[in-house]
Amino acid sequence: MMLPDWQAEKEQGIRELQALRDEGHIDQEEFEELVEDMLDYGALSEDLNDEQVKIRVAETLAAVRTFAGLV
Repeated sequence: MMLPDWQAEKEQGIRELQALRDEGHIDQEEFEELVEDMLDYGALSEDLNDEQVKIRVAETLAAVRTFAGLV
């Protein structure tokens, strides 16, 4: 999967979690925990060997966290 596709997939997952939070099915703390689990850099970075790719992934994770309102 390409990085833009990965980012779009995670943003869609976050939208779904936001809807659950907004509807009262989960609270803010649970929302944040689920987003952080979704964006676990450690699990993702194990698959990456190229330092440039790791940097781009870290930047993408920061963008997705900003999108989720966690930053």
